[in-house]
Amino acid sequence: LKINQLADLKNCSHFFHKKGVKNLCITLGSEGAFYSNELMQGIIKPKKIKVVNTNGAGDAFMAGLISANLQEKSLKESAAFGMLCAAVTLMHQDNVNPNLQQELLNKINTHV
Repeated sequence: LKINQLADLKNCSHFFHKKGVKNLCITLGSEGAFYSNELMQGIIKPKKIKVVNTNGAGDAFMAGLISANLQEKSLKESAAFGMLCAAVTLMHQDNVNPNLQQELLNKINTHV
């Protein structure tokens, strides 16, 4: 499946949902992340940040997505939390920001 525009994302999500995938997230780099399930779909746009290092951002997104999902957040909230975790990682020189904690995420979410 090739993705070049929003319609492609919707077609891709439909394909995977027909195969039994209940929740789908596709990261879009600097464009954010697309999320989809039977109840909702959309794009989470990234916060404006100063990118220092891109290594580890995808892993941080996935960790945040899973963490929020385990807290029984909606798919949209989970994708947004994943984006926030990725943003914190992108703003640090290390692949894993040692300050990545809930308190920091809350602060960044309200001020960025």
